[in-house]
Amino acid sequence: MQTIVLATQKGGAGKTTLAISLALAAIRAGHNVRLIETDTQGSVSNWRRRRPYAAPIVEPIYAAREVERRLQSLAREGVTVTIVDTSAGVTAATVSAIRYADFCLIPSRPSIVDIEATAATLSVVRAWRKPFAYVLNQTPIRAAARLAGHARAVQHDPQVALRDVQ
Repeated sequence: MQTIVLATQKGGAGKTTLAISLALAAIRAGHNVRLIETDTQGSVSNWRRRRPYAAPIVEPIYAAREVERRLQSLAREGVTVTIVDTSAGVTAATVSAIRYADFCLIPSRPSIVDIEATAATLSVVRAWRKPFAYVLNQTPIRAAARLAGHARAVQHDPQVALRDVQ
C-alpha cells in the first residue's frame, strides 16, 4: 500500500482539494483507495456526505496513536493507496501521518508568507527522511513561470529560494 500525506503548516494551501483530487484519480486508475482525514474541521467528511457515489471511503482519525494502527489495517484489507489530509499546523496526528508516509506533498500558494510557512512541515518531513515534493496551488501562469526555476532551491533551503524570488 502506498500512503501519500498532504501536510503544511498554513491553512488554505489546498491540502483538502488536492487530497480529494488525488483520491479520485487513484480510483479512476483502478486503485482501492481510502481517504483519511486528520483535520477536525471535517472538510473531507463534509465533501463525502454530499457525494452520491460510494468511493472513496473517508475515515476521520484525529488521534496520533490511531494513524499507524489504521494504516496497517488498511494494508491488510487490500487498500492500495491511502491519501491522508492533515490539518494546518504541525499536530501530533500530522507528525504521525508523516512518519508512516511513503510520500509527502507540501502544498503552498505562491507567496513568500505561504512558502515560509512550509518550513516547520519540511523539518518534520526531513526528520523522518521522507521523500516529498512541493505543490504550488492557486498559481497565476506568470508566477508559475517565474517560480519554476526556484523549485529545486526550495527543497534544499527555503530561505535561499525566498531571497531569489523577492
